[in-house]
Amino acid sequence: MARSAAGVSSLYYAGVFEGDDITRGLKYIQRFSPKAAKPNEEQGDAHYFYGHYYACQAMFLAGGEYWAKWYPAIRDQLISRQQNGYWSGDQSSDYATSMALIILQMPNRYLPVYTGKGPGS
Repeated sequence: MARSAAGVSSLYYAGVFEGDDITRGLKYIQRFSPKAAKPNEEQGDAHYFYGHYYACQAMFLAGGEYWAKWYPAIRDQLISRQQNGYWSGDQSSDYATSMALIILQMPNRYLPVYTGKGPGS
């Protein structure tokens, strides 16, 4: 999922906004839609934060229902997995926390890559 999400995001950043690759990529990513989790539950994916970082970008850039469904789900999942102000998993708690915070701020467009297509643009 992580590589597919990175690929779909890259296509969007390259100016490819439509086509079979985008459609198939988004449908594949949707198979990994965030679900409600119990605190401290194992993520089950060695690339959880990396994958959701790019999946969130892909869904943001796709807009519409993709974004409307994905962001609340990942937001709720991340909040449920927070541990006293930090996240753990993947490489380290520093990495996990940084990635979680970047994902959570996605609607605010603080990263400079968000200058193109997306909700409200």
